[in-house]
Amino acid sequence: MKKTKTKTKPKKKRNPNNLCEKTTATERLRRIVLVRDMMAKGLGRHEIFKNLQKLAKDKKGKPLKKGITLNQNTVDRYMMEAREEIKNDLKDMRIASLEFHVESRIDMYKESRAYKDRQEARHVLDSLARLQDLFPRNKYDKQDDDKTEYTGSVLVDANNKPIERTDE
Repeated sequence: MKKTKTKTKPKKKRNPNNLCEKTTATERLRRIVLVRDMMAKGLGRHEIFKNLQKLAKDKKGKPLKKGITLNQNTVDRYMMEAREEIKNDLKDMRIASLEFHVESRIDMYKESRAYKDRQEARHVLDSLARLQDLFPRNKYDKQDDDKTEYTGSVLVDANNKPIERTDE
């Protein structure tokens, strides 16, 4: 059998104007935190790119040399990761807040039961159920302003404001 030579592609030369070496994980995380802080301040994409370019450091922790630039796509990836971190933090804060309110309502329920105040206990239980989203939603939410519901002799819109009927 005859051996065939496979052609190997020559390695591409790296562009000296881009970061030549991979950034370390700590530098990457530092940049993401910087981007997150800038996003929290309300800076736009271009401003974040400019500021990150000024603050970027190489592997040795020194500022980047003149002429070496960050890639815009890299900054976009940092921004995406920063948004994900913000979403996760908001989720965690929401869960912690919900836990606090549920515990508070349970304490209030126990106190009202101790004082034999059934009406207050029922109100606390209703509030707790609403917090946990146990009640089914109304047929017409407040979002649907154009929908109306007929209740007895009074026609009411989604905001529970009476609508005058015009019988012709």
